[in-house]
Formats: sequence, structure tokens, C-alpha cells
Amino acid sequence: MRAIKAILSVALLGAALLVTSAFAKDISADEFLKIDKTERILLDVRTPKEYADGHIPTAMNIPVGDLEDMFSKLSDKDQQIVVYCRSGFRAGRAIDFLKEQGYTNLVHLDGDFGEWEKQGREIVKPE
Repeated sequence: MRAIKAILSVALLGAALLVTSAFAKDISADEFLKIDKTERILLDVRTPKEYADGHIPTAMNIPVGDLEDMFSKLSDKDQQIVVYCRSGFRAGRAIDFLKEQGYTNLVHLDGDFGEWEKQGREIVKPE
């Protein structure tokens, strides 16, 4: 049973990585930090609770489950949008949806929030 769980975990992780890389370029945290804040939108597609518990500075939160109703907040379909979640799966779903809506400049933050946090980078947390 443990072997089956391990195989399923690896398969799900692999699927999440395929989803994000199939629809958008991956960008490292270092590359992301070089982009002028006025030339991109940072989109956090995690839940409001996850966002409130800590997020990357300048991130806008639109949970992937609410994206269909709220994507109009992203008015410029050619503006670069850097998308992240906790591990990549929800970011992949969001990127897929936004591509279907005609967004043309979508980028995935490689490693998502988990890697950002692991690297000890700046996080906005409640006081």
C-alpha cells in the first residue's frame, strides 16, 4: 500500500509539473525579481487563507476556483502575468484557463510559493 501511495504521489507531482510547463514558460525566483514591478502582474491563485498566511510581495490573490468570475481584474491580456500557487498544480490550471481567455504573456514562477519560502525570500505575513 505504501508503494502505491508513493507512486501516486510521484505521478501527481509529475502531472503538476507537466501542466505548468506545458502552457507557460517557467521563470526562476531570481529572474522574476529582475522584472520591473510595473511591467508584470504577480498572481497568487491559492486560497484566501493561504494568501493571508503569507504571500510574495506585490502578489494579487485570485483563487483558481474563483478565476472564472474574477479574471476581468486582469484587464490587459498582453501584460506579463507571473502565476504561482503552493506547488504548481493550481497555477497550471490557472494558466490553462487564462490562455483559453486570450491572455498571451503568461509565466509560471518555478517552484511556486513552497520554493520561494524554502529559499528564505521575503514574504508578506500578518502581524
